[in-house]
Amino acid sequence: MTLRRQIESCDANSAASLRELYGEVRNCPGLEIKLARLCADPKIESSASWLLKRRIECGFRPNRDLSDKLLRVFLDLNGWPARLHFLQIFHYLSIPPELKHPLREFVLELTCDRNKFIRAWSFSALHCIARAFPEFKTETSRLLRRAADSEAPSVKARLRNLPTL
Repeated sequence: MTLRRQIESCDANSAASLRELYGEVRNCPGLEIKLARLCADPKIESSASWLLKRRIECGFRPNRDLSDKLLRVFLDLNGWPARLHFLQIFHYLSIPPELKHPLREFVLELTCDRNKFIRAWSFSALHCIARAFPEFKTETSRLLRRAADSEAPSVKARLRNLPTL
C-alpha cells in the first residue's frame, strides 16, 4: 500500500491512529520527501503534516533543500491543523533569503488568526525569522511586546518561552 493510501485510510482526528501509522512508516526510505509532497494535498495535509512533525520531533533534521520545499508548501496550506504543525516545526527549518519576505508576511497574517494556538505559534515563527534575519528584530520585538500585553493567556505562555531577540 502506498504512503498516500495509508494516510487516506488513517483517522486524521485520532492521535493514536496517527501514532500507529507513524510506527508503520517511520523506516520508509525518503519518508520526509514523500511527506513534503503529500502535505501539498489539501485532502491529507493535516495527517501528512502531523507525520512530518512527528518525524522531526523524533530527531530528524531537515537540510536546506528540504527546508526550502517545506516552507514553500507551508505558504500554500489551507487548514489550521496543518498550519499549526508547520508552525510548531518552524524553528527546525532553514529559511532561504528569497523566502524571508513572503514567509514573514504570511506569518504576520497568522498572528491575527482567530485560533489562539495558530496565533501563539505564529509569534514563535516570527521570532525565528527575526533571529535568522536581523533586519526584522526591532519590529518583531515590538510586536512580541505588544502581544505579551494584549493576547490570550495561552499565547502569552508561548511568548514567555521565547528567548530574547
